[in-house]
Amino acid sequence: MEVAVGEHPKHKFSQDQFNRVVQELRQLIKLPRVGAVGEIGLDHSVPREQWAQQSVMLEKILQLVEPGHVLVLHLEIPTSVTSAFSQLYFGFTSMAAKFNNQQSQAARGINPERVFLETDAPYFARFGTSYSGPHRIQHFLVFCYIKMNPESLLATSVQNARRLYRRL
Repeated sequence: MEVAVGEHPKHKFSQDQFNRVVQELRQLIKLPRVGAVGEIGLDHSVPREQWAQQSVMLEKILQLVEPGHVLVLHLEIPTSVTSAFSQLYFGFTSMAAKFNNQQSQAARGINPERVFLETDAPYFARFGTSYSGPHRIQHFLVFCYIKMNPESLLATSVQNARRLYRRL
């Protein structure tokens, strides 16, 4: 079994905490069972004064990633940029149901063969439930944006996970 290590960009740190987190990640990333680094990145849903710390954290963590690791990024990037990354995949949670028009349009431009569906985050509960899980996959309105039927999208998501993580 392999694990992912990282620090979600929404977390805010004092300078001492920040240094400690980077040091801990430096040690963890070297462990043989660490197959992925993430979720790391930029989240601009927090106050603007936190953005600089997010950028510095991302830069420091990216320097620690080794060639064999899967990198799990939390970013808002234009689809015009994504063509430069041949192994880029996109993960969606049930929060896709809240996409605004611009986000919906961006999702429509994503290659369906590069999609993951994330169902393991309990805090992404939707539709009057208190939790999320794989059995709630029918509520992923990403089907409306990606030009695939639900069965094909589910199969592609599993295939992508197996390809990317190689051990599933």
